[in-house]
Amino acid sequence: MPAHAPRFSRSVKAVCLSSLAITLCGCASTGYVGTWSSAQPEAAGSFQLGGMTLAPDGTYTAFADYGGTTRGFSGTWSIDADQLVFENPRPGAQPVRYDADLQGDSLTVTDSSSGTVTELQRID
Repeated sequence: MPAHAPRFSRSVKAVCLSSLAITLCGCASTGYVGTWSSAQPEAAGSFQLGGMTLAPDGTYTAFADYGGTTRGFSGTWSIDADQLVFENPRPGAQPVRYDADLQGDSLTVTDSSSGTVTELQRID
């Protein structure tokens, strides 16, 4: 067996393991794909995430109620550790992060800045 064979074999293994890790990381977010709706009533004057659609291509549309006004949002989404991250393409917009707990068809998102907790159910 040539002297370079073990080194080559280690390199191939490293590339394969790296590819597997990247694939598995991408799969972790697929459980979030779908349409989600909140059945929670809006508290007076508060911000409440009403629903969202998280597409497999990493885009989202969402709406939130704020003091009787419904606002729509869109952009891209991702999962970073246990956080659901929304990126808005509007110039100067900062990413919005929610702590996320996915349990089957239930998703609990918590806005760490306000402490607002929203329970969402998958509807599609």
